[in-house]
Amino acid sequence: MVNVGDSIRVSFCLNAGPKAGLALAAALCRPDTDELLKIASNKLRLKKAEVGRARLFVWKSGLELVRGEKTELQNDTVIAVSLGEDYAGSLGGAVHAAPFKKEGDATEKHAVQTSIPQISGRDDTGRLYASLHELWSEQKAQRGVFYAANGAWWDDGGYNGSTDEAAMIGDEHSELDVAESGRFLDSLLRAHGLRVGSALDAGAGVGRVTKHVLLKRCAQVHLVESCAAWSKQSKRYLGKKRALSCAFTNVRLEEFHPSPNSYDLIWVQWTLQYLIDEVYI
Repeated sequence: MVNVGDSIRVSFCLNAGPKAGLALAAALCRPDTDELLKIASNKLRLKKAEVGRARLFVWKSGLELVRGEKTELQNDTVIAVSLGEDYAGSLGGAVHAAPFKKEGDATEKHAVQTSIPQISGRDDTGRLYASLHELWSEQKAQRGVFYAANGAWWDDGGYNGSTDEAAMIGDEHSELDVAESGRFLDSLLRAHGLRVGSALDAGAGVGRVTKHVLLKRCAQVHLVESCAAWSKQSKRYLGKKRALSCAFTNVRLEEFHPSPNSYDLIWVQWTLQYLIDEVYI
C-alpha cells in the first residue's frame, strides 16, 4: 500500500454505461477522496450536477471511497466514477480485450464479434444504445462530428489552467507525472539494455513530455500533434535550443505514416481516448 501522504498513479473509468470499466484518464494525486473526485470530474468532464451526486468505487473490488476521508490505495488503482448509481461492476476477475482483426480475415472478425458482451446503456448525452454494435455503428457514422468536437475542445485551450502543463492534463501535477514517466522509461531501458537516439512523441500537445522526459534521454524527438495551435506553441514552450533537436508535424496520428524504423522509441500518452472504436466494426 501507499501512505496517505504520498502521491499515487490512478486511472478513472465510468461505473456504468458502454464504457464502464475502461480507463478513460489517468493522473498522479494524493489518495484523498476529495482530490480524487476533483480530478475525476475534470478528466471525465463531469457537469456540476453530476459532481454533486458522484460516488467513487474501486473498480473490481466494489469498495466505495467515502467523501472527505483519506484512504490507502495502490499505484495503478482504477477508480470508477458513479453518477449516483450503486457499484455496477463485477467483483474480482480480469477485464479481457478482444484481439485485433486482420483486414478481410473472416475468422478473426468473427472471434472479435463473438467476444463482445451483450450490454446496453447510455452515452454522456443520455442517448440509449441497445447494444455495443449500435454504439460503434453510430460512432463510425458520426466519426467526423466526434473528431471535430475533440478538435474544437483543444483549439479552445483544452483543460485551460494557469500553465501550458495544466492545459494539457487538467491539474497542476505535471512535475510529478513527468518524474514518474522518467523513472518508468529509465527502468525499461535498463531492463532491456537499450539506448535511444530518436523518439516520436505521438499526440505531443505542447511538448510537455518531450521537454521533461524525452529530450533528457534522446538526441532527437519528432512531435506529432493534431492541434495546430498547440503544435505552434510547442516551439515556444521548448525554447530555441531544444527546438533545434526536434521536428514538428501538425497532423492526426491516424493520418501520419512514418517510414519503417524511423524511431527507437514511440511515446503515446493520454491519446487513445480520442479515438472511436472503429476497429470493431
